[in-house]
Amino acid sequence: MFNVIAAPEDGWLDNFIASAEARGEDKNWGAYELAAEGDRPTLLFCIPAMRVWAEKFLVPATLVITPHRVEEITKNNKITEKAMMAVMSRGAPKDVPCILCRDVKPGSDQIIDGNHTYVAMGKLGALMGMENIGVRAYEFPAHVWPHFCVAKAT
Repeated sequence: MFNVIAAPEDGWLDNFIASAEARGEDKNWGAYELAAEGDRPTLLFCIPAMRVWAEKFLVPATLVITPHRVEEITKNNKITEKAMMAVMSRGAPKDVPCILCRDVKPGSDQIIDGNHTYVAMGKLGALMGMENIGVRAYEFPAHVWPHFCVAKAT
């Protein structure tokens, strides 16, 4: 039996951003930018809003680390060496789960937050000869994650 995950109500993200702005926070702080592709505009994922919602409605799952994904993230320069080394020096995944969005592109998932942790743990596992290691991740279904995006202003 599957758990049905309801998407946030319309206006939830707008209310979250308005509250953050009222507190003097920058609405783009912690945003992840996904480049435009085809007819889809460049999107900004509001990471703080995703975390608040995920902590209430999602249970972290284990995201298995694959060499292919580590290579893909590294190749696309989604991480900095300095930040990855900071994660590796701690020797264990940080307590904050990664954020994974399902079917961002047809048949393709995207780590929206936690790329450094994912790559660092993959490299640590490889150095230690470990297989089938993973990181904790909130998995946002395809019908939910768009509620946390805004089109980038041009």
